[in-house]
Amino acid sequence: MPTSPPPVLDPEEILSPATALEPVPFFARLREHEPVHWSPATHSWYLTRHDDVSELLLSAALGPRDKSGMLAALAPGRRALYAPVEHFLGKWLVFSDAPYHLRARKAIQRAFTPRALTDFTGVVDRCAARAADTLGEGPGDLFGDVARPYALELVCALLGIRPGERDTVLDWSDRLIAYLAMSGLQDGTARAAAQAAAQLTEFVTGTVLPRGEAPVARLLHEVHRAGALDGTEVTATFAQLLTGGAEPVATASAMALALLLAHPDEWDAVRHGRVPYAAAVEEVLRLSSPFHFAPRTARGDLEVRGRRIAAGDRVVLVLTAANRDPEAYPDPDAFDVRRKGPRHLSFGRGGHFCLGAVLARQAVEALLRAVDDRHPTLRLGPLPLRRHPAFGVTSLAEVPCLV
Repeated sequence: MPTSPPPVLDPEEILSPATALEPVPFFARLREHEPVHWSPATHSWYLTRHDDVSELLLSAALGPRDKSGMLAALAPGRRALYAPVEHFLGKWLVFSDAPYHLRARKAIQRAFTPRALTDFTGVVDRCAARAADTLGEGPGDLFGDVARPYALELVCALLGIRPGERDTVLDWSDRLIAYLAMSGLQDGTARAAAQAAAQLTEFVTGTVLPRGEAPVARLLHEVHRAGALDGTEVTATFAQLLTGGAEPVATASAMALALLLAHPDEWDAVRHGRVPYAAAVEEVLRLSSPFHFAPRTARGDLEVRGRRIAAGDRVVLVLTAANRDPEAYPDPDAFDVRRKGPRHLSFGRGGHFCLGAVLARQAVEALLRAVDDRHPTLRLGPLPLRRHPAFGVTSLAEVPCLV
């Protein structure tokens, strides 16, 4: 008896090791065959078409991430475990809504305008130069040796974290990121994240902000003293900038170097001024978004492409799939620094547009220039880049190179 061909789309594949390591093929199949997809495994809707994602990022029909239903369903003992970290994350701008979101964003956004960051340009360039200088003769790692230390130094300089404090602060950050990356409930991860939030709050409000040694630290201390944001709120803002700045900037920087080195004609066009560095950075962010998802919650019942989404349902807008939609971008999987078309969605849109987008773009471009200036013969190593398996983010392990 002949066997039936395997199904084009296996919903369980969303949590498979293969998808955790390389999610693009799975979400491409979703985009083609079921662009509005309900996943029983993660109790979420996944939307993957560019026009849907772009529209819903601006829509009042969706609200921010909401775990109140999850908390209500837990037994009291487990609820007490998860509630503190959920309260803390609920004060992050990316996970909050009006009126708090508007109040907090207004309090800090002046630190991230292009004009405000002009004074920080020298710090960015110096950090990029030091990172590029770490590459010596022979084999190296563009992520571990260059991009990650660079992004960490840059974000710590912005936030006022001293070198001797970095490992401890990054451990707290890693525990919060691990919690956000959970595909289901994990009590140990929740406990670690709650402890990290409490310890980070004590450190930020008691040590970093009063020192006022960096632009963002000074601003947060000012709004805290004025009563515009309380201790949890300024720490949540601090934590979002830390977690949303260090690893994503490192990932985008390393991927920018890897993609340009893998496409020498594109690199040649950029380094000789035929294409602006900024255009290359935008194409990197489109093709390899550090964050794959924008999680939302349906405020009421709505219908998308004939599928009914109920009020309270979790809705995941898949940025990395929308950025590769062939309806929006011709030959979407190709790396093309001259690409035309709609702006990528990697930083979101509307009220939740990434506050640090200007700095992220500036940081990636500065490192590209510094590395090319110091190592014009740099090339990729014989082994391919390696990723860590992760759900919803690009998590690099190594980008081998030869100097």
